[in-house]
Amino acid sequence: MKGIKKGNILVIYWVDTFSLPGWYSNKELEAYSKKYKQYIKSSGIFAGEYNGFILISTLYNNFFGEAPFGHVTWIPKGCIVKTKVIK
Repeated sequence: MKGIKKGNILVIYWVDTFSLPGWYSNKELEAYSKKYKQYIKSSGIFAGEYNGFILISTLYNNFFGEAPFGHVTWIPKGCIVKTKVIK
């Protein structure tokens, strides 16, 4: 991601999956697709970009040297709608 460095604090808006039980017509599928679009807002410390994922961490500690990132979330790049750098 351009202009973003490891350690930056980010807010990432991304689309998540959802499912509903049952059988649906094409018209119903279209209506549910508009109604239930799941936007997720995640924040954390930018830990890296690997194999199509953006990684953010909720914990960071220099004390651990080679492994400073904790509680990491992998967000698929194709699901990201918007990214905002906080710091």
